[in-house]
Amino acid sequence: MSAAGALRRTYERFGQLLYAANWQAEARLRGLATGVVPVEGLPLSYFDGGDREAEAVVLLHGFTADKRIWIRFAGRLLNSYRVLIPDLPGHGQTPFRPGLGYSPRDQARRVVAMLDKLGIPTAHVYGNSMGGFIVAHLGLGHAGRIASIGLSDAAGVDGREPSRLDRLVAAGDNPFLLDSPADFSRLYPMTMHRPPFNPAPARAGLARDYIDRKQSYAEIFADFHGFEPLGEADLAGLAVPTLVVWGARDQLVDVSAAHLLHRRIPGAELNIYEDLGHMPMLEAPGRAADDYLEFLSRNRSQSRGRA
Repeated sequence: MSAAGALRRTYERFGQLLYAANWQAEARLRGLATGVVPVEGLPLSYFDGGDREAEAVVLLHGFTADKRIWIRFAGRLLNSYRVLIPDLPGHGQTPFRPGLGYSPRDQARRVVAMLDKLGIPTAHVYGNSMGGFIVAHLGLGHAGRIASIGLSDAAGVDGREPSRLDRLVAAGDNPFLLDSPADFSRLYPMTMHRPPFNPAPARAGLARDYIDRKQSYAEIFADFHGFEPLGEADLAGLAVPTLVVWGARDQLVDVSAAHLLHRRIPGAELNIYEDLGHMPMLEAPGRAADDYLEFLSRNRSQSRGRA
């Protein structure tokens, strides 16, 4: 490696450490502790916070994200709920295993296994992007365990208008699979319309993480993106209280999906943020969390999520 390459790697490593330290400090400040539970032979990492006697809320991140994106959002929930935020297999601190299977149905099964390990009979579940696709499958395949569902900019919705990401992928160009740090400069603005401050070293560290995980991300993307999308019959079968949340400026999953979900899911509530993109819980965490709390207050479970 050249001297310039070594210097670049040192800078990226510093950025990774800076990014991790910042989020870890925020997690501690808000009362979120890190735990690990074995699920299908993997050490599944998760944040856990709030009163263990309270109803449980599970927050699921999207493709290439991890549990840290929910920290600021989760902080608003902890006075009323126990909050669990896993790193889904192949993301964050939960390792990738080739051939494990990363479809939304597979990942939904692992979320239920996590709840089983933690002794939680029912939970409210809220997911963003790929996490929303998984949440829908939790509502379809494990309805007895689910008190309500939140679908934020959810992937896997059949019949929506194509997004910028859809058009790129159809042309054989997946912007999530990075070959160089420069590629991150194209991807990052697509993920959010109002991104929070993120210093240049941290962005460089994130880019390096994407590059190093390219092979595993490609397998995960193929498994969930190639899975059968949610059709009208699936959505009509969701029989739990549902909140649909979207950023109107989403470039990854077109906002037309929000209107389809609202029409097709019985009794679904709809909240569209005109000034936000794909990740409302990170772009405007206070506003998004307060709206979610209002939804939860109308749909409190009669069962208690005891550990």
